[in-house]
Order: sequence, then C-alpha cells, then structure tokens
Amino acid sequence: LDGNYDGTNTTDMGCYEYDGSVYDCDGDGLTDSNEIFQTGTSPTNTNTDGDCFDDYQEWIADTDGTDSNDWFRITAVSNNSPVTVYFESSSNRQYTLYGIDGLVDGVWSNVPGAGPRMGAGGSDSMTDTNEPARGPFYRLEVRKP
Repeated sequence: LDGNYDGTNTTDMGCYEYDGSVYDCDGDGLTDSNEIFQTGTSPTNTNTDGDCFDDYQEWIADTDGTDSNDWFRITAVSNNSPVTVYFESSSNRQYTLYGIDGLVDGVWSNVPGAGPRMGAGGSDSMTDTNEPARGPFYRLEVRKP
C-alpha cells in the first residue's frame, strides 16, 4: 500500500500494513485518506486550522478546516417578532432550527416550519413565527443529508 501517499506502494515496517482509508490517526472521526485527499486537513491534528471547531465538525458543516476564518455560526438574530436567525449555509447541508423557553429546564424542540431543509448556499435565515411571549433561546443544527 502507499502508506505515506508519495505515489509508491511500499511494504511498511512491521507486521501490519497501514491503510489510510481505514485508520484515523488523530481520532477526529475522519479517516486519514479523507483528510489528505478530500478535506485537505491534517491526519495527525484534530483541529488543523486552530479555530473553535475540530476537523470533523467542519466537515459536517461544510466549512474549510484549513481556514480559521471559515466556521459555522449564527451571524445575527432579529430583535423583533417574528424572530429570524441568520447564518451562512451550504447548499450541500441540511439545517434545522430548534427553540427552548429556558436553558435550566425544558426540552429543545424543532421550530415549526424551520427545517429540516437544505441550505441556500450563502446568506440564509430561518424564522420562528410561533415565538412565545417571553421568547425562547435558539440552536441551529447542521447535518449531512
């Protein structure tokens, strides 16, 4: 196998052959070959760009794991009713807006009519038209479809 990805299949030292399509040397949830050939991230560092998300989380969010300025986040929330949550989306990912009345007790629930749905691919938003009088907290989830 080409264990060091130099284009030459060579026998590794020891009794076990390294296969980058199976192994995840840094334990971040992405195989070494996925990091080298698809995401461009380091197979030996769980957070290649050093921002607040690891390489696997950036892969899920469809952000660039080698650019510390590219990470998934809510960019704004409107101050009036109905509440609108703004974010940058990927057209290759699915988004769902969740709300909760209080952070101490309560259960996160899907905001009616706010996903899951595919992203617009750029500036995007989801609106809570059923906002309760005291106003909930919000969480935005991103998934691979």
